[in-house]
Amino acid sequence: MQRLKGPQGEPLAVRPRFLVVAPGLQVAAEQLLATLAATKASDVNPFAGALELIVEPGPTDVTAWSLAADPALYDGLVLGFLDGQRTAQIKN
Repeated sequence: MQRLKGPQGEPLAVRPRFLVVAPGLQVAAEQLLATLAATKASDVNPFAGALELIVEPGPTDVTAWSLAADPALYDGLVLGFLDGQRTAQIKN
């Protein structure tokens, strides 16, 4: 998400806030996002506190996951394919 570009190629620098997973990945996602009492710097979890977990029952693929931005910070980000064009469009 942080590599997304606008219509003129400008970097959008969208920061993810939510990790969205199917119910089958809930435990794994909670473990990924957990804060650990690390005894050495190499054991620190870089994802702890960085994302908020959303468990979405909709996906049929139990291994599906995605990231979402904070809608209060990034207005109107939509990925769409219009008129047969397979390129991302930014809508305001």
